[in-house]
Amino acid sequence: MIGDRPNKFAYLHKPGALEIIAEPLPADLPGPDYVRLKLAYCGLCGSDLAFIQGRRGVVYPRSLGHEQIGKVIQKGGNVNEIEVGSWVAVDPNTRCGECQYCLAGASHHCERSEETRFHPRGLAKYQDLHHSYLHPLPIFNPIYIGALAEPLSCALHAIARAQISPGDNVLILGAGSMGSMVAFALLNKFDSLAITMHDTIPQRVDRFIRHFPGRVNNYVVDDIQDEYTAIFEATGDPEALHIATQSVAKIGKIVVISRYRNRENITLPTTLCQQEIDVRFSHLNGPGETIDEALALLKQNGAQDYLELVEIHSLDQIHTAIQRMQSSSYCKTMIEIDGSME
Repeated sequence: MIGDRPNKFAYLHKPGALEIIAEPLPADLPGPDYVRLKLAYCGLCGSDLAFIQGRRGVVYPRSLGHEQIGKVIQKGGNVNEIEVGSWVAVDPNTRCGECQYCLAGASHHCERSEETRFHPRGLAKYQDLHHSYLHPLPIFNPIYIGALAEPLSCALHAIARAQISPGDNVLILGAGSMGSMVAFALLNKFDSLAITMHDTIPQRVDRFIRHFPGRVNNYVVDDIQDEYTAIFEATGDPEALHIATQSVAKIGKIVVISRYRNRENITLPTTLCQQEIDVRFSHLNGPGETIDEALALLKQNGAQDYLELVEIHSLDQIHTAIQRMQSSSYCKTMIEIDGSME
């Protein structure tokens, strides 16, 4: 049994009050269907930042992180499909398999989605969680490529919602975690798709253009209108939705990935009644298969170019990492919990 180790993890007492705490690690798992992970890396998401800033209606205190990878170091008696020592990625969404949404192939809307069969979340040294959250992790070099699987799975679901075709002219608003993952997925799924990106931090787009030469263009707001057949809105700013409506083709589509700040009401211009566009919303990573699809895509393409867009901090540097997220020229922020595990 493993019970003599302290567990360090990011703990949010209330908005703005984040610290790394330590608590004893129990010797026993919560139940026979659980495993214990020793975590190596966890990505930071815009939702983590929203929790810290108090922009989401959630209960405090809470732990943070949901883009984690790690190694199984202990498992319950009912866990047969995965072995101790296995590397895994985590799909953080509860999927009961029995409710109307799960049966309809939309398990990301599971009626039991508020249940959490894990403690703590992914910004931790160790995590106990139900085995149903786990997906086998291919061997990546470096291993932290695997921590991109969860955000990439959300991007793949958004792309499926958009029904992108090779002839589309795509605009991505926001080059942070989600926007950059959408761009990465599109670049690897389509050989010659026209992709344009915009971010209020232009260095993020510059990085993309530099590492994917000839594949990505920079968008100048108000420069071109009524051109893009598919627009992904991934900024978190309601004003970006208005930019999207001004730049979409008359028979185009807008896919909203954002979780808008402060839960403002979203308004659409009345001029849209003169067009025939589709406005679609994308929530989480779909029915679940997208995690495995994301892992396969990362393994197939190596993701080496995307790694140049990732900034890594240690868990003890969590405050610096959170501060830099809002102004960093990098597209993705990741926390190294224990890089020595590779």
